Amino acid sequence: MALSTQCDFQDRAEAPDSCDGQCENAGSCDRMLAAVRRLNDLSEEFATEAAAEADKVDRDHKQFVLTYVQPGLAGFIDGSISTLAPIFAVAFATQNSFTTFMVGLAASLGAGISMGFTEYASDDGVVSGRGSPVARGIVTGLMTTLGGLGHTRWQRGSRSWLSPSSSPPSLMCKSGSWGSVGYAP
Repeated sequence: MALSTQCDFQDRAEAPDSCDGQCENAGSCDRMLAAVRRLNDLSEEFATEAAAEADKVDRDHKQFVLTYVQPGLAGFIDGSISTLAPIFAVAFATQNSFTTFMVGLAASLGAGISMGFTEYASDDGVVSGRGSPVARGIVTGLMTTLGGLGHTRWQRGSRSWLSPSSSPPSLMCKSGSWGSVGYAP
């Protein structure tokens, strides 16, 4: 069923009333026009759904970063930095590996509990959009503990945390002989 040369289908789609009565088979022209309109509607609907899905993925990613990544990173950095002072102080004062390990373990656990509770209690997540305070508190506490445990090592068989100078020069300290804290040869 071909259209008349007088009524181009595209002309009919652009100006549907301009071709009335000019097609040889107006019924098939109307059906084709309805099909094109339906396809246009479906493509707009699909584009709208695809845009909504992309927005949802972006929102989910942002929420993941705000709820887990950001508190975890803050906790890890805090735990890594805040446990250095007690570990080094005990290492130099006692020169006992096990005592230093226990202080590092206690400092890491204490910092993790403190940071976790602080993150939980500081914000309910509604106003800031940062998500569940329980999830943020747990992530922050665990990552703070892990950050602190990164500096907490027990050198079995060694009574001292001061070892020969086979470690990086940036970690060396003067204590009668050159040595570094927490690194075995």
